[in-house]
Amino acid sequence: MKYRVSRPEIPVLWLDTHAITALSTAHEQPDSSDSTVLVNREILDRLRDLRRNGSIFIFETDQMREIEVKSSLGDSARTVVAQLTLGVRSSYVNIQDNQISRAMQAAISGASEMELDFPSAFRGDPFSQEQRGEF
Repeated sequence: MKYRVSRPEIPVLWLDTHAITALSTAHEQPDSSDSTVLVNREILDRLRDLRRNGSIFIFETDQMREIEVKSSLGDSARTVVAQLTLGVRSSYVNIQDNQISRAMQAAISGASEMELDFPSAFRGDPFSQEQRGEF
């Protein structure tokens, strides 16, 4: 079977646990003069702006599970993740379940091609009102 993966029209950014921890530290230390914290604060502000105006798509997977286990930044990290993702999240289980279901439907119908569109990795439409920051 041939697979095609469609992509969204805007860039997608997935932040790993380390990046969220660094951005959360910058959020938690607004008065710090440390050069690394200052750079991370600039990055955080820019990402917030890009996400709010719909120029970039950022989503959460399981990063918070890792952060909550080993970090004292739990509250800051939750705030930063909420600001950057606007509540859009997915998980490998959700993605896998959707892909298996689509593959079974394609096999049953005898299709030789299957399209995996980006929104199928999420529950609901990740590009609806949340994408524009309009809760």
